[in-house]
Amino acid sequence: MKLLRALFYQYYWWQKRKENDESFVPVLAVLCLLVPLFGIVGFIAIFADVIGLVILQKYDIKMTIFAMFILGLAVSWWLFLRRKQYKTIAQEHDIYDKTMYQTLAILYPVLSAILFFIGLYIGYLHNTAMVRQ
Repeated sequence: MKLLRALFYQYYWWQKRKENDESFVPVLAVLCLLVPLFGIVGFIAIFADVIGLVILQKYDIKMTIFAMFILGLAVSWWLFLRRKQYKTIAQEHDIYDKTMYQTLAILYPVLSAILFFIGLYIGYLHNTAMVRQ
């Protein structure tokens, strides 16, 4: 929970420095938290399909992504946007304004993209091996 709040703090202030519209900044910070999560879930889904843990179809992936996005928005609203809790998080500079959290805010989307492309490559290798058989 503290990690999510710290990532939200970092993305909130990054958006705050870039945007002047006060009402849209918390929503962009929430989206900065949710979008990299798709890469991580994509890696897990592809890897689970390759090892045979779960057999996924095209519609399964679409429904999983849709459900994950709706659930992620609901959880994010509950944690950050409800009763304007983002304002209290944004004022906790002494807790969340640390270099460790700044580094993590940079590494989170980068590692998410790397994991997703590793998953795609594993899926490609698996499909290539299945075609050859």
